[in-house]
Amino acid sequence: MAKWFTFHNERIEGPFSTDELKQKVQLGSVSSEALVWGQAQSDWKPLSWWHSNLDELLSRLQNNFDDRLWHYAMQGQSYGPMSRKQLVSELKKVTGDPNSALIWTKGMPNWAPIHEFHDLMDEVGVNRRAYPRAPIEGKVIINLSESQTIIGQLKTISEGGFGALNVSGLVAGTEVAIEIQSESMPTVHATAQVRYVSESQFAGFKFSQINREAISRIVSYVKGAEASAIRQVSAA
Repeated sequence: MAKWFTFHNERIEGPFSTDELKQKVQLGSVSSEALVWGQAQSDWKPLSWWHSNLDELLSRLQNNFDDRLWHYAMQGQSYGPMSRKQLVSELKKVTGDPNSALIWTKGMPNWAPIHEFHDLMDEVGVNRRAYPRAPIEGKVIINLSESQTIIGQLKTISEGGFGALNVSGLVAGTEVAIEIQSESMPTVHATAQVRYVSESQFAGFKFSQINREAISRIVSYVKGAEASAIRQVSAA
């Protein structure tokens, strides 16, 4: 099913089905100045353009849809293509250590270790303490250009990178300037590489340029979050 996102006043909303977005347009709950993005598009487009080209976009999705975008490699062997759901299932039952798995999905410039995929780590059950990271609430401001900004929902963070939801229109391998804002720690400014974007619009980022002070803030936060989680388990 086609899914669409809208972008207006630095706010991303969605995903919406085609009928849901049409209804919102008819009711006037979507601004005529909004931009729209879906998997059939390479970038954000004006709402008027989306409406005019909708039939072509839906046809493109129907003809080209394939969710078998994922591969993994272990012990010198690679497996795939497969859907993300299949990937999680396969990694859960591998005979080797899933911590050593390498992952590749469409758009990535090269293979990457599983600990860069924060959402997969949770679903597969990769040892979090082996690759220190922590859940976090907040937002990440992604500057694509002087005139285009995306605001995503911050979900996880580590000294190596972070994961965020509701980020669409990003291309794996792209470097972007980011600003991480959370009540849990001081603001972090850095440059990060988009490592992957999943079908659910969860994106993984790897820091490419970040100062020591920012790294120290992140490490302190992750250690504090881990200690708090251990105390909660002990008290249960």
